[in-house]
Amino acid sequence: MKFLLYGLLVITLLTIGYQVYTLHAQRSMLKAQLLETDTRLQSLETDQEKLSADLKYFADPKNLIKKLKEDSDYKLPGEKLLKIVPKQPAAQAVKP
Repeated sequence: MKFLLYGLLVITLLTIGYQVYTLHAQRSMLKAQLLETDTRLQSLETDQEKLSADLKYFADPKNLIKKLKEDSDYKLPGEKLLKIVPKQPAAQAVKP
């Protein structure tokens, strides 16, 4: 009778130990996923802050026109476009 009782006790402890090991492995995996997700969240929050600042800046039409003029050949009606190209040094000049 005692042998059967000790056998059941050992089986129960082994089962509980296996469950604890499995839960620990799952916890470790979830902790790694949480760290990865947290890093991604911080990156996205930084992007959101930058985009919000850009949105606020470009909400003013003057800033939007200024940016269009910087990045392209945009000009308002009646304006003249003047492009200044820096001189190339003699060593870099293209020879025909």
